[in-house]
Amino acid sequence: MLKESDIEKIRLEDHQKVRAATSRAEEIAEEKASKVREKCDVLKAQLQDLIDRKHDLFRAPRSKSETIALAKDALREGYEQYFFPMLVGQLKDFQMRRANFLSPEATRVHFFNDVNLWRWVYSFVSDGVIDRAGEMLPEDGLSEKDRDLAIKKIDQEISDLEGRIEKELRKI
Repeated sequence: MLKESDIEKIRLEDHQKVRAATSRAEEIAEEKASKVREKCDVLKAQLQDLIDRKHDLFRAPRSKSETIALAKDALREGYEQYFFPMLVGQLKDFQMRRANFLSPEATRVHFFNDVNLWRWVYSFVSDGVIDRAGEMLPEDGLSEKDRDLAIKKIDQEISDLEGRIEKELRKI
C-alpha cells in the first residue's frame, strides 16, 4: 500500500511531467511555426520579385517595328480626327464663297487659332518621316506577343507560388 507521502510525490512527479511535456510541445509548436513563417517569408519575397518583374514588363520598351507601326496608326488617326476636319471647314467656306481657299483670313480662322495650331503636326509628319526617325531607334524592346507571353508565364508562376503559400499556411 502507498503512503500519503508517496502519493504526493507521485502527483508532483506527474505534474512535473505534464509541465515538461506542455513546455516541450509549445517549443515544438513555436519551432514549427517559426519554420513555416520563414518559408512563407521566402515565398512572399519570391512573389514580390515575380510581381516586380511583371510590372517591369508593363514598362518595357516596345519593339522597333511595333513602335513604328503604332506611330503610323496614330498619325493616320490624328490626321483623320484633327487635321482633316480643319481642311473640310476651309473647303466649306470656299464652297459657300465666304473665303478664298487657303486665304490668310480663312487659314487663320480654321488653322492658326489657339485651339487648332497644334493639329498642324499631322500635316508635317508622314509615314516616311516616321520610318526615317524609326531607323534611329535601338533594336531592343519586346513585341506585344513576347511581352504578353512573358506576363502570362509570370502569372502562372505567381499562381503556383500562391498555392505553395496556402499549403504552408495550412500546416500551421
